[in-house]
Amino acid sequence: SRGVGKNLPHNNTLNNTNKYILVFNYWNSKDIIVHKRMTDKRKRAISGRFNEGYTTDEIRQAIDNYANILKDDKYYFKHKWILEDFLQRGFEKFLDKRIAESNYKKDNSEEEDKLLAKNF
Repeated sequence: SRGVGKNLPHNNTLNNTNKYILVFNYWNSKDIIVHKRMTDKRKRAISGRFNEGYTTDEIRQAIDNYANILKDDKYYFKHKWILEDFLQRGFEKFLDKRIAESNYKKDNSEEEDKLLAKNF
């Protein structure tokens, strides 16, 4: 029992490192823009989201939502960010799946207007 406390700082550092690697590998698994290595800038971007209180699961969910919208023709959003740019500029836009889908769904009203115009 005496030796347990000595390992805490090391274990916390290890767990934090693992969280960064989990996010990094998850991003790469989505094949949006695959990165070869974890850079300090990427690590800081991931850290920023953790420091705001977001969990690994929430970050992964936002990545999922982003990847699904990018790859689905029902949505017009096609901009591919690198991981750190996504975390800094796109993360909150894709955190809630329903809001993201609603915001980026293609509007069919233009096509409907053309069909109506042809009929007159």
